[in-house]
Amino acid sequence: MNRYSMANAIKNKIANRNPLYLPDEIADMMGVGRSTLKHHASWDRHNFPKPKLITAGKKFYDKNEVIKWYTSRQEKHRLQILAEQRRRMPINNTEDLIAFRIFETRTNLKLTRKNLGEMIGVTEYAIAHWETFSDIKTRTQPKLKNFIKLAEVTGVDLNYLMAKDEVQSKAKKTLRKLAMIEAQKLEQKTND
Repeated sequence: MNRYSMANAIKNKIANRNPLYLPDEIADMMGVGRSTLKHHASWDRHNFPKPKLITAGKKFYDKNEVIKWYTSRQEKHRLQILAEQRRRMPINNTEDLIAFRIFETRTNLKLTRKNLGEMIGVTEYAIAHWETFSDIKTRTQPKLKNFIKLAEVTGVDLNYLMAKDEVQSKAKKTLRKLAMIEAQKLEQKTND
């Protein structure tokens, strides 16, 4: 096989590749920055898919494998952020719980504060004040109409966002404790 026919064979192999692409091409298809994909690949090089074809120093990857790897990595990263936020932000009261649930809802839907604010009709700074844990003095609670819009836009239960389920469960636990204490008192009186 001469040099010309070998080059043509490589070109045909590359031209006929189904899902094999350069990392930059895959990043463009995914709508992710090229440097972002390279950055994530260098961090997670042990799990990054192996190249399917290496020609002339260029590595070609299976597009589907790279997309699967990237989406699983992003989901894992999102869950790590949520866990870190939950660890860093101790939930001591209902206001803390509401702030965390708004943050959790927004991140689960992969929305920025600006995007969510546009959907609800408030500024991104309003969302930031609803979600804040670092400076409790600047934290605000959404008005009822904003809670309702937030629930409609995100598809999350209004009672969950407003932490009503937590308040109700605490009230039920308190009533159960009181009932148990009364039952123990009655039992002690009957035993005496």
